[in-house]
Amino acid sequence: MFAGAGGLALGLEKAGFKAVMLNEIDKQACATLRINRPNWRVIEGSWEIA
Repeated sequence: MFAGAGGLALGLEKAGFKAVMLNEIDKQACATLRINRPNWRVIEGSWEIA
């Protein structure tokens, strides 16, 4: 898992990979990702690993 979901996903997309899910904590960043890439699955919030 990496921070900055949009930048990482764009780089991977250019390398030929397909993102299956993006996780972003920032509400405005999520909104921007959803507008620019409506087919991406963007999950908003923070994950805690126990």
